[in-house]
Amino acid sequence: MPDAEPARFPDSDLETGGSVDPGATPPADASTSMASDARQATPRRFSPTTIVVGVITTIVIIVAIAGLIAVIVDSTQYF
Repeated sequence: MPDAEPARFPDSDLETGGSVDPGATPPADASTSMASDARQATPRRFSPTTIVVGVITTIVIIVAIAGLIAVIVDSTQYF
């Protein structure tokens, strides 16, 4: 009978020449830990939409602060 969870431990995730017998505990050294997985080491990339929204939000905040400062400075002048 085939294994109930065949995709749980695909052979492509094993290191060259490495294998784990069914029911055996894999070695706990750093070379086989999840921390060595290259997919986790890649930096997070932001989508272009996220970057555009961040830039527009920053510009709106800067313009609002500059306008508030201009109103305060204008209201303190008496002549």
